[in-house]
Formats: sequence, structure tokens, C-alpha cells
Amino acid sequence: MTRNWATIDFSSASDCVSTKLLKFLLPPIWFKVLDDVRTKTVLIGQVRHSLPCFATMGNSTTFPLETLVFWSLAVAVDSMNRSPFSSLVEYESLGSCSVFGDDCLVRTHLADRFISICESCGFIVNKEKSFTKVDCDFRESCGADYKSFRNVRPFYIRRPRSNKPSVVKAWLYTLWNGILKKYILCFGSLRYIYHDRVLRYLATLIHATGEVFLVADHDPDDSGIKFMGDYLRVKRLFPHDTRFSPLRADRHGTFTYRKLISVPMEKGTNFDELEYWYSIKHRASSCNSFHVLSTFLRSERSFQVLKRDRGYVVANGLDTTGAFAMIL
Repeated sequence: MTRNWATIDFSSASDCVSTKLLKFLLPPIWFKVLDDVRTKTVLIGQVRHSLPCFATMGNSTTFPLETLVFWSLAVAVDSMNRSPFSSLVEYESLGSCSVFGDDCLVRTHLADRFISICESCGFIVNKEKSFTKVDCDFRESCGADYKSFRNVRPFYIRRPRSNKPSVVKAWLYTLWNGILKKYILCFGSLRYIYHDRVLRYLATLIHATGEVFLVADHDPDDSGIKFMGDYLRVKRLFPHDTRFSPLRADRHGTFTYRKLISVPMEKGTNFDELEYWYSIKHRASSCNSFHVLSTFLRSERSFQVLKRDRGYVVANGLDTTGAFAMIL
């Protein structure tokens, strides 16, 4: 609201956290421990290459390390005009920056200096997605777009992965829960959804998929309907003959309910089907490459493939927070 904070965005931030930078910034014992658990080289063909990038995405230390690096640089920029002998109380009360991964918030008057420091350390600032001007009321950080203190990022609708009934059902759940979150974000509550035509239309589509699963708010969006603290109001949007999944509670206050969970891709042996496909495709071909490949496949006797888009299955969920108490 005050525009006193700037949001800084980076490109390929984790790839730019170099080994030399961390060796300079980290205490020696920290650097040694972290350096011992990282991948230092990669073999390409017969040539081994050293990796100047300290940790790639997927490494458990990457995210906290880049958070710590950016936060340290931001605090250092803010402390340049302060006494190096500040007390602990003064240090903890700085409150001059906030960092989550490579999403950085610094005070507007320090933004240019912070960007300069980061670029000198090898980082690439995405200036098109960084907002540092006092006369600009737009800010972007952590997946949200703010215009005059209001999140204006639109709700993106992506198509289902496949046309399987379970996948489409989970996709409808995702739409429903995403729209409800937008309502709460914009209006502060669900009191505006009584006569919402979009939600009523979605409710009829979900109703047509069969049993409707009610899930806790902490479950994934594709697992079922989240009532988000107002079950009766949400339920009124559905046709009167909608069959909701049962909820059960034991004497310890643990609630059991049904939900959808995605079945991950799994590896399987598909040798016969693969060879049959090749035999059909190349039956009239005189290309020798097929015979070589066919011989190779027969000699292997197996071929590992990934079975994709296997859909969703129904599983039991547990909730001990008492979120379902209002329903029962």
C-alpha cells in the first residue's frame, strides 16, 4: 500500500549460485559439509566435467542456500550505513527484507543497490518482473500479482490430462476449489456465492460424475470438494439429490472420509507390445535398421516403459483438526 517495498525477481537463480560465491560467504565448516554432499562432476560421454554450479534443482540444499544468500546480501545492503557494532536487538529489529527462495522484498530506496550487488555476484535480475519504483503501484512476488494492494492474478484454467472419467472428475474439483479460493481472497468470505452461476454450473457437472467427495482443506485441490469453513452454504449450490461421500468420526475425534488420489506413473514390462508395433509398422519395409532393432529387442527380452495418465483412485483420508465437526 505504501509502495515502500520493492519486489525483485531473478532468472535461473539456483543455477547462478556458484561454488566460489558460497566459499566466500559461508563459514568454512558449513561450506565443507555442504560441499561433501553435492554432485561435483558430471560424465558426458567419456569426458568428465566439473560443475561450477554449487547445487542444481532437486538438491535438498539448493532452496535454503539461495534463500540464505539473497537474505544475507539484502541485509548487508541495508546495513551499509549502520554501525558494524550494532547490538543484537538492533540487528533483529532490522526488518529490512524478506526472502523466499529467489523472491526478494527490499525497501524501495535500496532496490537499485541490491540489484547491483546481486549482479556483481553473478545473478541475473529479471528487470521485466522486478518492480522498484515508488510511482508504480504494481508488485509481483511468490506467484501473486498485486495492484494497489489487491491480488489481481487471474485464475488459469488448464485442460485435463486425458478424458478418463477419474481425471475429468479431479479436474472439476480443481476448478471448484480454485474459484472458491479466489472468492475468499477477493471478498473475504463465501457470502457472495449464493447465486453464483459459474459455481452452480460446476456443481451440476460434478453432480453428474457420481459420488461427490468432501475433503479437508489441507488436501490437494484435485482430491474433492473443500467446504472451506462453510459447508451448508457450499452444499446449497449442488442439486438436491447429490450423493455426498460419508464422513465418520471415532471416539478420539479422528474423521475418516473418502477422496481421490492420483496414481503416479509406474514402470512395467512391455516387450511383446513394442515388438508387435514395430512388426506392423515396418512389415512392408526393406529397411535393415528394423531387423537390427528387432534383434536387439529380442535379445534383451524386456523393455521398461512408463505407463502414463493412469487416472485417480479412491482412498481414505484422515483429519484430526476437527474441520469436519461442524458437519456431523
